[in-house]
Amino acid sequence: MKNAAKDKKVLFAKLPVLFVKANWIFIFKFIQSIQLFIKT
Repeated sequence: MKNAAKDKKVLFAKLPVLFVKANWIFIFKFIQSIQLFIKT
């Protein structure tokens, strides 16, 4: 029972990291598209 609770905490700790990584890819592509838009 204790191990299950510990695993859940680890999973919830990893979720924001995955979310931030996914956002960084989106932000990076968004910045690139803005830079291309400014250049033209």
